[in-house]
Amino acid sequence: MNCILRLLLSRLMCALILLVLVSVCVLSQTMGGGSASLRGTATIGDKLVAEGVMVVVVPARSDGSLGSPRPAYVGKNGEYRIAELNPGPYILKASGPPIKPKDVPITIAQGNSNVQNLTFERADKPVKVSGSVRGPQGQLLRNATVAIYSAAIPPSVCEQCALAKFVSNDKGEAQDLELAGGQDYNLVVSMYDEANKRELKMIAPEIISIGNEAQARLQLQLGEGSQPVVTAKLLRDIQPAPQQMDLRRSELASGGDTTNPAGSRTLLQGQKLKLKGVVVRRDADTFTVRDMNGVDTVVRLEDRTSVKTHGGFLRGGDNYGQTSILRGLNLQVEGYGNASGELNAAKIRFNESDMRVARAVESRAAPLEERASDTENKLSQVEANAQRLSGQLEELAALSNAARGGAKAAQATADAAVAGVNATNERISALDDYTPQTTAAVNFKPGSAVLSPESKITLDDIASKALNAKGYVLEVSGYADSRGSINLNRQLSQRRADAVIRYLVENHNIPLRRIVTPYGYGEINPVAENNSREGRAQNRRVEIKLLVNKGLTAPSPTMNPKL
Repeated sequence: MNCILRLLLSRLMCALILLVLVSVCVLSQTMGGGSASLRGTATIGDKLVAEGVMVVVVPARSDGSLGSPRPAYVGKNGEYRIAELNPGPYILKASGPPIKPKDVPITIAQGNSNVQNLTFERADKPVKVSGSVRGPQGQLLRNATVAIYSAAIPPSVCEQCALAKFVSNDKGEAQDLELAGGQDYNLVVSMYDEANKRELKMIAPEIISIGNEAQARLQLQLGEGSQPVVTAKLLRDIQPAPQQMDLRRSELASGGDTTNPAGSRTLLQGQKLKLKGVVVRRDADTFTVRDMNGVDTVVRLEDRTSVKTHGGFLRGGDNYGQTSILRGLNLQVEGYGNASGELNAAKIRFNESDMRVARAVESRAAPLEERASDTENKLSQVEANAQRLSGQLEELAALSNAARGGAKAAQATADAAVAGVNATNERISALDDYTPQTTAAVNFKPGSAVLSPESKITLDDIASKALNAKGYVLEVSGYADSRGSINLNRQLSQRRADAVIRYLVENHNIPLRRIVTPYGYGEINPVAENNSREGRAQNRRVEIKLLVNKGLTAPSPTMNPKL
């Protein structure tokens, strides 16, 4: 009996020891966040040090989204180091003037033993770029800051990862700067709005593709409204670079595609083609791709067309449906020509970052197209009313000639008709104007971007008002108090604005096209003094403005004459 008791006690002690060891391991994993680091060397080719290249690691989440980035620069010794990382999967992105952008999926383990040595391809010859910034009426704007990002690391992924910046001078012009050729770029314009006493930050939806031209010129223009949209256009040299001339000669010699630049491409049946460009038009079964030379190619989708993201090291890309091909998407297409001169697509590949940019472009373009369609319909109605009123005026003129006593009534009817047309024109002109209908603010705890139950009630109320409004948009602005650094406060205020948008979209199905691009202002524009606890609590906020389209909510014009 004693032996049995000793055996049971020994087994119980072993189980307890094992349980303690498992608990210690779990506790060390849960509390060990930020205890890993990444280091390595970066070279161009075999020997050249990749000094100044930006290396960014972004957490890859299970839902396919990306977390907060951690950037670093390659030093003179060709080494880089990023500390305080949590173990797990990441996407390492590298970009900079001397190299071609590169994405590498990596896994960070616990500790300081994570080493990732990088080898890059040399970028194409630098291109000298100048530019100008103009306002809604075409006037040149000074002191506008233009930040240039690689499309491989757009501002939506890493806001602090701009490759270059320039500020427009007193004449609205930008000084010359050099960008690597053969790459795509995103542009962000920041400036101070004197009229409304606030900072404006606008992301251009267009992707700028720099080719092999010797020089290029950027034209940036701001739209109208409380949150203007900036459009970007690139003017290239007319004379192609020598590399392009040699390429054209080789195409002519081999009997290949002889389409002139800035035209359309027609393929021979069975002709193979590998094409890179941006989607500029999307139809039911086809889409149009414009390459870096401005040549358009119509691509036809088939049932067996493979649509995937580019695969990384030891893994394939993610499959996407054919409906995921959107305007503004940078992609690569492989296929062959059909009898109609189109390209039958066999493979379509793109990057996740390019897909996010395309979705942002689509979310901006959709409401503009909807507004344009509404405007066209209203203009058609105005023309029909004008024709009908014109016939009424002719009839009234005939009646006035027959009986002078009806002249006064005819004139009154004509005046009312003209006033109705003028009122309709004014209503159409106001389609781009938005007026604030409701303003609300939600507050946060220090250093937090988590919504409180009271904040959610406020957001529920403004979402209900928005869904019952006609022609609305929501403007979301995040703020922080003055404690902490400027950069951290900007990031914290941006996360607070993102939390509000996520709640509105996920809990109330607010369409993204109804939300103006959010912006975190940091500690600027306080509503109270920051030297007291109560004042700082008021400044830790997100302001939500419900803006209603003035043209759609205005009363319909009446045409009743005053007798």
